[in-house]
Amino acid sequence: MREAASKLRELGARAVLIKGGHLKQMSEARSQKAERRKQKAEKASTALQAIDVLDDGGRVTVFRGEWIDSPPVRGTGCMLSAAIAACLSLGMDLQTAVSAAKRFIADAIRYAPRFGPEPGDAGTRDDRTGGIDPRAGSF
Repeated sequence: MREAASKLRELGARAVLIKGGHLKQMSEARSQKAERRKQKAEKASTALQAIDVLDDGGRVTVFRGEWIDSPPVRGTGCMLSAAIAACLSLGMDLQTAVSAAKRFIADAIRYAPRFGPEPGDAGTRDDRTGGIDPRAGSF
């Protein structure tokens, strides 16, 4: 993930955020032997975590959050980018904005069955997830 972020940044972006939400699903396409090795390593170091990597001008930050076991949820990437933009508009620095947005998305996934036109849609949030608090640097 770090290498991918770095390569994308080298193409001209000031900053790149790589979401790792689909890593587990992608790895299942690998050979069973490689998968067993990977699972052992994951259990030891990153079990049940949602990991994202931010490369901001060469400064790399790894965000680790709770992996929420839920049915597939659509729209989280779009919601994440919108939440980051909202946080930046409030004057947060990029690292703080990504951290706050990641917490917001975790809450959206946690409550996803309760909103959206269909089960699994992140949709729009309701009052249970609160609002943006720029003083706290989080949602």
